[in-house]
This record gives sequence, C-alpha cells and structure tokens, in this order.
Amino acid sequence: MPRPERRTRVDYAATALIGAAIVIAALIVWWTSPSRATDAVPAADPAPVPSAVTGPPAALGEIWRAPDSAADHPLVVGGTVITADGSAVIGHDFRTGEPRWSYERGVPLCAATAAFGHAVAVYRTGNGCSEVTAIDADSGRRGPQRSSSFDDTMRLITGEDRVTAVGTTRIESWRSDLVRTVEYGRVDAPVHPEDDPRPGCTIGSAAASGTRIAVLERCPGDAGVRLTVMTATPDDASQPDVLGSQVLGIDGAALPTAHVVAVSGERTAVVAPDGAGAALLVYDASIARESLTPLAPGTAADRIVVGARSGPVITFWTGTATVALDARTLAVRWRMPDTLGPGTSMASALLVPTHEGLAVTAPWDGAVRRTIPVDRSADGAAGTAGPVVPGTAGDVVLEQRGGTLVALTPVPPRG
Repeated sequence: MPRPERRTRVDYAATALIGAAIVIAALIVWWTSPSRATDAVPAADPAPVPSAVTGPPAALGEIWRAPDSAADHPLVVGGTVITADGSAVIGHDFRTGEPRWSYERGVPLCAATAAFGHAVAVYRTGNGCSEVTAIDADSGRRGPQRSSSFDDTMRLITGEDRVTAVGTTRIESWRSDLVRTVEYGRVDAPVHPEDDPRPGCTIGSAAASGTRIAVLERCPGDAGVRLTVMTATPDDASQPDVLGSQVLGIDGAALPTAHVVAVSGERTAVVAPDGAGAALLVYDASIARESLTPLAPGTAADRIVVGARSGPVITFWTGTATVALDARTLAVRWRMPDTLGPGTSMASALLVPTHEGLAVTAPWDGAVRRTIPVDRSADGAAGTAGPVVPGTAGDVVLEQRGGTLVALTPVPPRG
C-alpha cells in the first residue's frame, strides 16, 4: 500500500500564495470591469404601446424635453424614447417623458443609437470609443457588450441589420449580438497586414445599406478624395471585401466637407464642394460617375444631415434646404428651400422642419399640404438655425435640437 503524501510548509506557503494571487487577479478584473462602475435601474413595467396614427395632427405643443447630446437623431423603440447624455442612457415613456429605466457608466458617452430593439451606447475609455453596450429598450436590462480599441470620436450609422461605427481612422460593423462583422482601416495588430493596400488613410464620411458600406477617405499618395465601397457581410470580418475604390475628382482638402449621403443597390450618392457651391454626385458599381446635380447656393457640405428612409425617398439637409432622393436610383426627386433639417414619416406624409414649424409634405413630389406651427425660439440657434432632426413615436413628434430632445404632442387648434 502506498504511503500517504506528506505536505511540507513550502507546499502550504505555495498554495497560500497561489490563492492570494487568484483573489488579487479577481479584484483587479472586478475593479477595471464595466460592471463595477455601472448604475443600472431596469424598468418596473412594460413599455407603453403607441396607437396607430392616421395622419399628422392639426397642432402641436411641447410636452417634455431632455438633454440628449450623444445621439444625432431621435431614438425610438416602440413606446420608449431613448436619450443619451453625459454618461447616462435613459429610456423615457414617449407620452410623458418620465424615465422608465436608466443605465449609467463612470465614463463619458461617445455616441448612441437604437437598433435591434435595443439602445446601443458607446463609452470613451483610455482606448478611445471602445466600450459598447446594448440595452433592451423595453426592460432596460443590459444585453450584449463588446470592447475594442477605437478612435476618440465616433459616429454610428444604423442599417437594416447592422450598426456601423465610423471613426477618423477605422470603421467597424456589428450585428445584433455585437459581434464584429466588418473591420476596415487602422488595425493595431493586423492578422492579414497584406490585405490593407492603403495604410494611414483618414476617413471623412461613410454610409451603409444592408449590403454595402461606402467610405470617403484621404490616403497618402492620392491626388484627391477616394471613394471605397465594400460589402457589408464579408466572409471574414478582418478581411474587408472591397468591391471598388477610386480617387474622385474632389480635392483632398475638401474631405471634411464631402459627405456620403446614401447607398442603394449598386449606387452611391456623395455631396461635395463644386466651385462656389456644392453638387450631388451619383456613382455606379464601378465607381464611375453617373450624374452630377448642382445644389442650391448656400449649401454647406459640412452641415449635411441625412434622415432615415421615408417610403420612396431618402432626405438630407444641405444646411439651407431639404433634398429628397429617389430611394432606388438616388436621383433628386425634389428640393425644399429654407428648411431646418431632413424629413421624417408620419402616416402617409413626410414632416419637414421649417422656420414656421413642420411642413406636411407629399413624399413623392414634395408638395406641401399645410404647415403645423412650432415655436422653437426658446432653443436659440439650435431651434432657429438648425439642424432640427425630427422623428415620431405614435402621435408624438420628436425634434432633436442640438443637444436637446423635445417632444411635441397633438393639441386642439386655437379658436
């Protein structure tokens, strides 16, 4: 029979040291984890359900407002309106503005959007805009999370089934579980360095559809701005599937004022400086220019704001006017001067913010049926100079005015 193993003092000391190391490692992980610095309050009740809307109201009055500096358009999921400001993401009852749930981190927000029935919030850490969290819009409970090194600034584009994050040196796309499906541009530790033929590029603007991502960038050695189009669903996220890339006839210094406004099928629409004004340029699958449409004088390409697709059209704001593109061909269907932002759908109409209020517009031809008066003077330049980015939640109309979200509810007309 074998003799039982005897333990020495050295063995016990080693065991104690290993145990202590495990405890210390666990404490370090906890101390640096997002959970330690998170203050989350879930919803107590299900979200309200907005009633069906038959048409735009005759009159509107402000019912509530909230700070919302990290989003660039109203974020709505069912009966929950989401705001993101400072380090907090809050889900509001769309009718009253009362918080239904909240999620807050100890670090500032970079950007936020709504997708997949969730709020998607990106927080800034020592690795840039690196910490991404999805929050269920109904319950307020935390969902998937991801972390990766990113730029210090970020813009989020919500597509059909992806969220695309755009920085100054890199782009990522995430599916609903926040797994990365596209990685383009700067990579700290590239798996396939030979797959990046143009290192050191600066990204200016991007747009995405369900199948494609289009990027405007300035790369070393290029004579001007480059347009690169890639598939939104490559076989390997670390190896972008570039469908085409060409240097356009746009001066490289104009990169900050050039803007991809839409991607549809095999076409890409770009707004860029053109002489004393600006022009809309449409490119085909081979990045050959199909058309050039001059835009009205006063177009400020650096103030371009793109709205969501509204039925047959995609609208964008030029800084002075609203332009509607055919959602299939990207040709200009109509233009409305002296506006404050892009349009949003409500029933069968398009609501376009103007200095007087909201123009109730026919999507196909831009004919204005009437205007709903809205007083934005209390918001200063954010309300009177734009951009004002509208959205809807049932019969409530939402307006993003600078860093504030304002909710307007139907009221009986005066008189």
